Amino acid sequence: MAISNQGRRFAKAVFAVAEMMDAEEVFIERFSALAVLFRRNRAFRHLLITRRISVDDKMKAIKKVLGDQLGDLELESLRALLEQRLGGELPFVARILEQQGRASDLREELTVYSVAELSDSELSEMADKISDHLRKPVRASGIVDEGLIGGLKLRLGNTLIDGSIARRLEQISSELL
Repeated sequence: MAISNQGRRFAKAVFAVAEMMDAEEVFIERFSALAVLFRRNRAFRHLLITRRISVDDKMKAIKKVLGDQLGDLELESLRALLEQRLGGELPFVARILEQQGRASDLREELTVYSVAELSDSELSEMADKISDHLRKPVRASGIVDEGLIGGLKLRLGNTLIDGSIARRLEQISSELL
């Protein structure tokens, strides 16, 4: 069974909301768990598909059973899915969400090693410059390396760029010898 265009649009919209909330990983994980439950548990599957039970009553039952395992975003997304009568497409929506997650995870990871902690704006500025140069999205994080005398070390994927003072002194020493 192919996912409807409406289901595909729904998945992309809720992924965008999760991304804005910086919660896409947890959201996808929990929504995928719902899809597994849908496939394995006949009663859950029928609860989502039936039109004899109101959306409110379905949500009360789901909150009672799964409320502590689902966040507000998952519950509201599930409610919206049911209100659009797309409950039967839950596994397909979850699959689209997983695909969206993998596609957005193509960001390069930049790790900046420095003597002192860098501010978020400094890390963001470095990520933006490297992102512009590579024409790929870059996510930056900072680590304080007390072994550095000064300068920075940058790790982008498997590449290490050593701009530390210790490395520069090593280079000067090797040139002199």
